[in-house]
Amino acid sequence: MTTDPAATAAPDGNATAARDGNASAAKGEVAAAARNGNASAAKGRVATTTRNGNASAAKGGGATMARDGNASAALDGVATAARDGVSVVIPTFNEAHSIAAVIHELPAAIARQIIVADGGSTDGTQDIAARAGATVLDAGRGYGRACQAGAEAAAYPVIVFLDGDGADRGDLLAQIAEPVLAGTHDLVLASRTRGQRDPGAMLWHQVLAGRAAGLGIGALYGVHYSDMCAFRAIRRDALRRLDMREMTYGWNIEMQMKAARLGLRIDEIPLPYRCRSAGQSKVAGSLRGTLRAGGKIVSTFIRVGLQPRR
Repeated sequence: MTTDPAATAAPDGNATAARDGNASAAKGEVAAAARNGNASAAKGRVATTTRNGNASAAKGGGATMARDGNASAALDGVATAARDGVSVVIPTFNEAHSIAAVIHELPAAIARQIIVADGGSTDGTQDIAARAGATVLDAGRGYGRACQAGAEAAAYPVIVFLDGDGADRGDLLAQIAEPVLAGTHDLVLASRTRGQRDPGAMLWHQVLAGRAAGLGIGALYGVHYSDMCAFRAIRRDALRRLDMREMTYGWNIEMQMKAARLGLRIDEIPLPYRCRSAGQSKVAGSLRGTLRAGGKIVSTFIRVGLQPRR
C-alpha cells in the first residue's frame, strides 16, 4: 500500500486507491480504498473501505464499513473485505486510561478495522476509543457478549481479539494473525504462560487455571493448551462454526474447547505479556471478580464437555 493518493486499474478492471485515495470502477470491477478512502461501484461490483472510509454500491453491489466509516448497499448487496488485513475486536469496560494506547499500538498495515465493543463504560472509554479511530459498539454487559458483537461487525475474514487494558502486545499482532491469514491455521492463540511475563502480570491462580483448563481439554479432545489468553486470531467462518453461546467470562474457554472438538487447525505462540497499563483487573483484581469469573469458566467447561461430539 502506498502513501500517496493513487488509483491503478488492472487489465480486468480492478481499481485500488491507497491512503486518502478514491477509487471507482465500472461494471464487473472491484473498487477498494484503504485508510480514509472513498469507494463507489456500479451494478455487479463490490465496494470496500476501511479506517474512516465511506462506501456505497448500486444494485448487485455490496459495501463494507470499517473504523468509523459509513456504508450503504442497494438490493442484493454483498459485504466483503480484502484478505490482506484483519478486523481487531477489543472488548472494554472502563478502560479510559489505556484504550487509546492499545489502539495506537496496533500495526496499521494489518489492523485494517478496529472495533471497540464496550460493555457500558462510565469513564469515557467510548469517546476516547472513537477519537483514537476505532469503530465503537455499545455491546451491553458481558465479556462474551462484547466479543460476539464485535465479531458480528467484523468486515475481514480474520478476526483478532485482545483486551483493552494494555497487557497484550498489540504491536506483535502479526505473529498471531499471519498463520491464519496464510491459511495454515484456523485459530492461533498467544500463550502468556510460555512467553516472557512482566513481574506481577499474572497471578498464580491465573497460571494454574490456564494449565488446568489445558489438561482438561487435552483429556477430552487431545488438544493441549497452556493458557486462556484473550489475544487470539481466528477465521471468521471458523468462529461461526463454533456456534458460540457463552456471553460472559467463559467465552475464551468455550472457543478453545469447541475448536478442539471440531478439529480446527490450532497453534499456540509464546508471546510476552505486560502488567495492565492502568486500573484494576475485573477478574484478578478482587476476590469477588476471581470467583465470579472462575465459576463461569468452570460451568462453561462442564456444559461444553457434556455436549455430544458432532
